[in-house]
Amino acid sequence: MKYMDNIKVIEETILNPVREDKELKKVVGTHKRKINPKFGQLTNSQQQYFRLVTEIRDLILQTQSNELAYKWILNFVSDAIISQAETEVSVKPKSSLPLAKLTLNLMLLFPALRHYMLCKFYRSCPMLIGYSCSEDTEEGRGRMGWMRDEDTGKWENEVQHNERLSGISTLYSVITRLKVDQSYLGYDPSSMKHPLPISHSWIFLARMVDTPSALVTETHFVIVGSWWDACSREFLQAYGRQSAKLLRLIVEKWTRINGKSSAGRVRLQLLGEEWSKGVVKSFPEMEM
Repeated sequence: MKYMDNIKVIEETILNPVREDKELKKVVGTHKRKINPKFGQLTNSQQQYFRLVTEIRDLILQTQSNELAYKWILNFVSDAIISQAETEVSVKPKSSLPLAKLTLNLMLLFPALRHYMLCKFYRSCPMLIGYSCSEDTEEGRGRMGWMRDEDTGKWENEVQHNERLSGISTLYSVITRLKVDQSYLGYDPSSMKHPLPISHSWIFLARMVDTPSALVTETHFVIVGSWWDACSREFLQAYGRQSAKLLRLIVEKWTRINGKSSAGRVRLQLLGEEWSKGVVKSFPEMEM
């Protein structure tokens, strides 16, 4: 996987050199401590969002004079965003909207951040890019985003794994359906293009249904269900009949592969039933 290799490159060319430079490590550590709490301060308020994105932007800008420090901070920001998705969005999916808007705004302001975000998205939840492999081995589990407890070395259980990846996939899905407009700090229609447009949702779903049936796990159904909650309404608006065909394929055929049933499959089928009755829900918009 290209993105697995990129994680190694980040370790070798950014993280290790900073560890060896005590003065630089101290500088970026100070910025890290200033930036990190701000992600937890996000609410559904546009005013709060604008204040936080301005503060984070200013702190990142302070590191740009040192290329290594700048890259280290962008990498840290991507880690902090993924961590917020794993811990907060996983238990409160509606909180994904302000975090998604903040993430998108930072990628618009700092285009280099996109590289780090995609590395972390696809390393943590490789199904988002359509990668799946057998989880029967230690290596396979590692490739599929399973995490070990640092103290015991034990793998997380399936519930923990699915909840965590659900949070990540929800954030990713919301980012793809957001539109870039004047509500973003530093908006410039002549130069700003969406770094993760809704076409990435199409790629994700198409690759999910093309996954060999032997490799499909409950996690696949869970994260597609999370995508449905986060993005299906905007996806249908964007792609019309073609998107409807894809969603019908998911609900009517993909959820029944291998002749099995599970909570994730049943939930997708229920979402499909709601859709057939004209009900497609979405997360509430942010408040002024």
